[in-house]
Amino acid sequence: MIREADYTDIDRIFELGIEAQSKAAAPFQVEPIRARKTIAQFVQSPARFAWVLDVKEVIQGVLLGGIEPVWYSADKQASDLLFYVTDNPCATGGGRMLLKKFMAWSKDRGAKGMMMAVSMGGPSTQNTDKMYRKLGFETIGSMHLLSLED
Repeated sequence: MIREADYTDIDRIFELGIEAQSKAAAPFQVEPIRARKTIAQFVQSPARFAWVLDVKEVIQGVLLGGIEPVWYSADKQASDLLFYVTDNPCATGGGRMLLKKFMAWSKDRGAKGMMMAVSMGGPSTQNTDKMYRKLGFETIGSMHLLSLED
């Protein structure tokens, strides 16, 4: 089932975020205190979306997102900060449930569009891209990462 996240979920959301980050190519150092504070801000704010996939009392997925004005318009756009579902077979379909809930939440709050990012490679990217297309998303542009460390 999916449900709104609460304070008791912060540590597990952090673990899932670290798991997701380990699969991405981003060179950024994890700061646990900063990360947990960010998660807590999403959990406590009614202006932010913080939902989890709870399978037999174990969180197997998370979607944190929000709505902001588009930089050149008063129109609002929804986007994700963290969207990750484990590879556990019991989590199958959970990503779609979380995303559909985020889509409805965003529309109810006046978002005119939604921008979702995929920052991992491999099979999960292909599956995520397929899910996005089935739900009506268009693929636009691409992401490019450069480490500026020596």
